[in-house]
Amino acid sequence: MRRLLPILVIALVFCACGTKPIESSRTLDESIDLLVSNIGDSTISFEEYQPIFEEILDSLQEVVLNNPDAELRFAARKAPTIMLSHICKSVSENKGDSILSLYNQRRRDILYTWYVQQLVDSTDNKPFIILSYAAPYDTNGNDTRVSFTFSENCNPDSEPVMIIVLPVANENPLILFSEWDENGKEYSSDSYALANNNIMVYADSCQTHIMLMGKFLNDMLEYQQMNVCYIREDAPDYKTVENDIYKQYVTAIPVDLYKFQEQYRAAHKWMEDNQ
Repeated sequence: MRRLLPILVIALVFCACGTKPIESSRTLDESIDLLVSNIGDSTISFEEYQPIFEEILDSLQEVVLNNPDAELRFAARKAPTIMLSHICKSVSENKGDSILSLYNQRRRDILYTWYVQQLVDSTDNKPFIILSYAAPYDTNGNDTRVSFTFSENCNPDSEPVMIIVLPVANENPLILFSEWDENGKEYSSDSYALANNNIMVYADSCQTHIMLMGKFLNDMLEYQQMNVCYIREDAPDYKTVENDIYKQYVTAIPVDLYKFQEQYRAAHKWMEDNQ
């Protein structure tokens, strides 16, 4: 039962925030409680509780798309990954691989969905858009929270803005856009760093704000993925250790960009249509 505690924590989060009934007439927290119970019962097959899991995925997707509560959206993005992990551990290895293959794209869609706001400025009655996201994992699967806020208006004299907030103090972060071929070899990349004069960095004692400048929107619409990279505080002087060892002290937070591209284009069209 101890291994199911992360799901129970998520259930409590949704229960505390209040959830609307889904099509089955169960609330989301009731469905999660039922899922936890079924996963813990070895006599119940995945096929028997599969409809409940799919109901939960539908509700989680609704949360990340439409709920104004950033904390709730953050929990909802993480939930499918946690749930799939526990489901796959509760069945045979072959069965787990099959379940993961079946639902991995759905899990990724929910994980990488941005929250889109289509707004109208009360002073000049002009439309503008805000897309926000919080990455919950680094490349090693460790928990984190790196926040992204993108904004754009229809004023031709203004430029899009992206603010990234790291949960640690760091004076020299790196934003890397990359693409790979079918063999996993990187063939194209672009980077944003203080040395390139295309980001601004404001660090205090506990967090870092990064402002992207220049053509970053083009990169976000072109590349498959962006990585936010920074050196941890416990890293040794890079001049005194081998490069491979130094890489162990780099934290990288990956963000697949296919959902941003899809959501941005729809929001941008709305903004153009409502000028």
